[in-house]
Amino acid sequence: MLGHNFSGGNTMSRTVNAGARLDRLPLSSFHRRIFFLIGAGMFFDGYDLYVGTTVLGQSGFSTLNQNAQFVSATFFGMTLGSLVTGFLGDRYGRRFTYQINLLIFGIASFVAAFAPNMDTLNLLRFVMGLGLGVEPNQRPLEEMEADAGEPTGGAPRPATA
Repeated sequence: MLGHNFSGGNTMSRTVNAGARLDRLPLSSFHRRIFFLIGAGMFFDGYDLYVGTTVLGQSGFSTLNQNAQFVSATFFGMTLGSLVTGFLGDRYGRRFTYQINLLIFGIASFVAAFAPNMDTLNLLRFVMGLGLGVEPNQRPLEEMEADAGEPTGGAPRPATA
């Protein structure tokens, strides 16, 4: 297909449907790596959200109000992270965006381990939330695209006996 660009010259463009190619590929190390990254993100996401808040409440490191700010900062960061991740995923690719967000979450988590007070921890918790925001949006899409046995449209194939 021949197109016309703004500088007056002609450009060649074509569309590529990668979904059919992904469906034909056998399960490989690429798929295993993607599943590992997704699984690691799910594990740390769940552990962080459910276990971390329980331990904080019993530690004596913070007050009840600071604990509420801790949880709120997480979900506020996740909300903004989810919003921004959608746009960045469209521009730079979902896999790249997913990996960058896991890196943001990992670095912020490491630094949060050395937080001297609860205010610093709450600020870092917001940054961690930005990294966690990728999970609800990107995880299902990555799973659908990386799974060679499922069509990329999300409809499961019928089971064969």
